[in-house]
Amino acid sequence: MEEERREKNLSNGDFGDAPRYRFIIIAVLSLSTFTNFLVLFNLGVLLPAISKDLGLSPSEQGWLGSSALIANLVFSLPFGWWLSRVNAKLVTTIALVAGGLFLFVQGWAPIFLVLLVGRLLFGLSGIAREPARAMLTLQWIPDREIVMMNGVLVGVIGVAIAIGFFVTPYILSRSDDNWRLAFYIFGFMTLVVAVVWHLLGRERITRSYIQRSVSQAGTPLRSLLKYRQLWWTGMGLFGANLLWFAFVTFWPTLLLDRYQVSLALSGALMAVSGIVSSVFALIVSYLMTRRDIGRAWMLVCGILITITSIGMSLTGSLPLQFAMSFINGIGWSFFPIVMTVPFKLPGIKPREVAVAIGFLEMAVWAGGAVGPVFVGMLQEATDDLQFTLIAASLFGLLLSLGAALLPSEARLKALGLGDGSTSFSPASPRPKSPPVPGGD
Repeated sequence: MEEERREKNLSNGDFGDAPRYRFIIIAVLSLSTFTNFLVLFNLGVLLPAISKDLGLSPSEQGWLGSSALIANLVFSLPFGWWLSRVNAKLVTTIALVAGGLFLFVQGWAPIFLVLLVGRLLFGLSGIAREPARAMLTLQWIPDREIVMMNGVLVGVIGVAIAIGFFVTPYILSRSDDNWRLAFYIFGFMTLVVAVVWHLLGRERITRSYIQRSVSQAGTPLRSLLKYRQLWWTGMGLFGANLLWFAFVTFWPTLLLDRYQVSLALSGALMAVSGIVSSVFALIVSYLMTRRDIGRAWMLVCGILITITSIGMSLTGSLPLQFAMSFINGIGWSFFPIVMTVPFKLPGIKPREVAVAIGFLEMAVWAGGAVGPVFVGMLQEATDDLQFTLIAASLFGLLLSLGAALLPSEARLKALGLGDGSTSFSPASPRPKSPPVPGGD
């Protein structure tokens, strides 16, 4: 009877007696996310030393900054389709080991092409972990705690960015600009996390998990065409992330060359922005549960990141840079809003939500892939890095434009297009899962 009661709770998404071991799973997955984003975002700090050693042109710097993001963009959906069918623990272990090894390849790289390929393959190892993380989330995390887990991971990304911008300049300063040592250290960290995951990671295959898998067969790709809100949000994410990845790749070089601001100081300023964005993202998440602020705050954020990014390109004054980095961090607090958009689409089905989230992630990686290449090629054509970063900053306004085109929740209700609830939200009953083949 007790086992039947637990299975009933699980099938209803209640996770009545959710195992405490899920906190171990969350902790180790957070470490995996930490190591991935620590390396993904700190290339800009390493780039001056890499360029000096390997003699990279601005366009080569741009391609290097975009390579991991191009891999994410191209393989997000194929990997999600293929790897979600494979043992999640095994996929995560292999991806972590591969990521560590590809970091060693980057540290060893004698020429630009080897470094580029190593960076590209590292990007593949990172995106390969995402389907497994989604499957492990479904296996271990109660529905009511998924938002909490995502909040933890967003916070971990902010911390990884901050620590990366603090630690990387320190490694360079203590090793006479030995950028290869930095890659070796990060590679070793990733391999340690792989060992920890191999020892502590587990799958949890329950009847509820099997029922969900059966009920979500197929991929409703037409959902991408059906909702204009999704396209407006994707446009905004593309523009904002084009700006972000262009900045993290080239802004430290601009401060060093034009204003003689050390990499340690520019890294600290980037860290300030990352920490502030994490804190304000949590505040925005809380406020979103109280009132409909999403559309208006997105519009404000697009303006904030554009103006502050232009300002950060125009001055070497550290007090002004600190103030603008702080405000810039506030501007990047919109992510909880945009990642909630799929759940607010009128009449959207559970399977369509997964595809919609994948579409928004592709918009992020598309902007990230284009940004560094755009700046590198424009700098090579104009020989003016400051001008090219200002030009890239203007793409942040696409976030405001996308927000302006989004209908408010009040308007959707007035038009009779739903109340923003999905078929699996707390406000409405979860559809019954089909029986498990061979089950009771």
